[in-house]
Amino acid sequence: MKKNNKIIFLFIVLISIAQYSSSQVVDSLLIVLKTQKADTNRVKLLIDIGWEYSYSDINKIEGFAMEALALSEKLNYENGKAQSYTLLGIENRSLANYKKAIEYFTKTAEIGIKLNQVAMQSKANLNVGNVYLDMADYLKAEHYYKEAIKQSKQVKNINVEMVALTNLAVVYQNIGDYSKALDCLFKALQQNKILKDEIQDAMIDANIAVIYQEQHQLDNAINYNFKALELFKKNNREEAEANVYNNLGIIYREQHMYDAAIKNYNEASRLYKKIGMNTSYSMVLHNIGVLLFDMKQYDKAMEYQQIALDSALKNNDEYSAARAMMSVADVYSAQKNYKKAEEFALKGLEIIEKEGDKDEMKNCYSSIAFIYSQSKNFKEAFIYQQKLQAVYEEINNNEVNKRIGQMQAMYEADKKQKAIELLTKDNEIQNERIVRQNLVNYVAVAGIVLLLILAFMMFKRYREKQKANIEITHQKELIEVKNKEILDSIYYARRIQRALLASDNLLKKNLPDHFVLYKPKDIVSGDFYWAQNTVDNKFLLATCDCTGHGVPGAFMSLLNISKLTETVNEKKITQPNLVFSHVREEIIKALSSDTNEETTRDGMDAVCCSFDFDNKQMQFAAANNSLIIVRKKEILEYKADKFPVGLHQGELKPFTLRTIELQKDDCVYTFTDGFSDQFGGDRGKKLMSKKFKEILASIADKPMETQKIELETHFDNWRGTIEQVDDVLVIGIRI
Repeated sequence: MKKNNKIIFLFIVLISIAQYSSSQVVDSLLIVLKTQKADTNRVKLLIDIGWEYSYSDINKIEGFAMEALALSEKLNYENGKAQSYTLLGIENRSLANYKKAIEYFTKTAEIGIKLNQVAMQSKANLNVGNVYLDMADYLKAEHYYKEAIKQSKQVKNINVEMVALTNLAVVYQNIGDYSKALDCLFKALQQNKILKDEIQDAMIDANIAVIYQEQHQLDNAINYNFKALELFKKNNREEAEANVYNNLGIIYREQHMYDAAIKNYNEASRLYKKIGMNTSYSMVLHNIGVLLFDMKQYDKAMEYQQIALDSALKNNDEYSAARAMMSVADVYSAQKNYKKAEEFALKGLEIIEKEGDKDEMKNCYSSIAFIYSQSKNFKEAFIYQQKLQAVYEEINNNEVNKRIGQMQAMYEADKKQKAIELLTKDNEIQNERIVRQNLVNYVAVAGIVLLLILAFMMFKRYREKQKANIEITHQKELIEVKNKEILDSIYYARRIQRALLASDNLLKKNLPDHFVLYKPKDIVSGDFYWAQNTVDNKFLLATCDCTGHGVPGAFMSLLNISKLTETVNEKKITQPNLVFSHVREEIIKALSSDTNEETTRDGMDAVCCSFDFDNKQMQFAAANNSLIIVRKKEILEYKADKFPVGLHQGELKPFTLRTIELQKDDCVYTFTDGFSDQFGGDRGKKLMSKKFKEILASIADKPMETQKIELETHFDNWRGTIEQVDDVLVIGIRI
């Protein structure tokens, strides 16, 4: 039985949600246009009309856009020309005239460069990226989206940045880099906290759900689908609501929760029918039929597939009709009515082959080969098994070639070796298939001579090939499962690690005006931040950098978090220098069983602050990492003890306790060395602590959330295309 359709939510227009044009608005604009003289106001009016038609009748854009362009050229009105080109690009993109669309959007970008309007350039790059996404040219789409993000950050255009991030996530999703896709979407959600657009939140949540769904993290997918569903219902977005219901149906079917699946499918079909989305209505009926087939309720499955087929034929939707025909054939086959199964399967195959959908052709050939084998027509079964083998090889060859191109351009150096190993395994599998295929051809030729035993030989070869394909598929699945298990384990470790970090509620309650910039280099981090209220009404905050990053650093962070918590809660030690001394002793004890040279350096560089807000006083201890206060634009740096919280060479000296009298509007900064150690800039050099302190001084008088955004922008711009070298953690607190 065929797989269900999955609905993927995309941001592929500059405006987040289409604004539906009303005929009254267009009519009123057209009336004004009749009396408007040939000046820049007429250009603006023509462009407004073009935008209104972009939401309702795309074919009417060209006339108004071309008139606006001609008048803008006559008036030398550059902004008018740029907007006219944008409208023409949107029209051509909608009509799949991709080359022309790119030409028009590029002209908009050129005007943006000429006028030094970075905002115009960012929107143009976003639109070019959208066209390349439509064309499935993911490398170019990624390039233009990144340019749009970089430029929108320059001019603080959060809306463009958010849409570009969301579309970039779609690029990464399509090439299977789900980690990067989720990173983009979570950044987009963060940006939308400023815009507070519920529809955008819902769209992003739905995209996140689809990615989790494709990774088979189904509980996460369900959670994000429900978040999206709630917002879509609240804002009366019935089409999007129906898509979410369909996705939930797919997930529940995969979990074998059939009652929940049918409930969600029924909601989707009700909404699709209500709003007249006939193709989607046929699709969800087909999905219900597939589910009933799984439940072995063949009569009901047939009923739904017939309704789906009738609906598709009524709406001239050949592709949906073909899929329904194949499902009807599967039901007849399960009922052992092989003649009817053959009739419907061949009709469906004819359409699928015309469409050229390789995945569906593969499913069709498999079903038809099975039908013929069950009806003892081994000659036809063998023919369709050969077709199945051929399309498998074509798909796999295309996937291998595509994967090579993507790896060369998209993956970091440390991931390439793993990719090459996977490709080597794919090539070995391909060679095995070729050897087997040659053997099949030899047997087929020999079979012509041995006509009397043709059926027996064909059937025997068919069974052998089926077993071989199962084994090959099993080998490939084993590789994929192992990779997924490793990644799932690391992602689960990240959940554990983040759960142990100081919670947002705890920080907001005790530090009302603060920010935390936390950018792990890998999935898990060696940097962490920890906080605790003390029995003497003070607030402890530690900013820590453990030895290493990634998985080794994360293990050290878990050890250090547990020792900090134990020291304060169980030992009742709250003075920062004494906290560090006790934690150092505990770390040395914990690692004493392994005394090689590397582990002797295991520990952490850290700053631990104790805030007494009633008396505006702060005590702190610092191990290798200093502390900075910006007071009235003056930088006050407090140096650290030159040894870590852990075993090191030389005498284990006590940590120094320092006390600072705080003043109103002081900005206290604690940090690890990841920010200042990052390579980048024009010469690929380290940023260095001097430059980092200058950045802090330049932003200290701004709101804390703005400081966080500007710090992240500084970091990303400095890094450019260079890989992040270490975990980054910066915490800012305004007194």
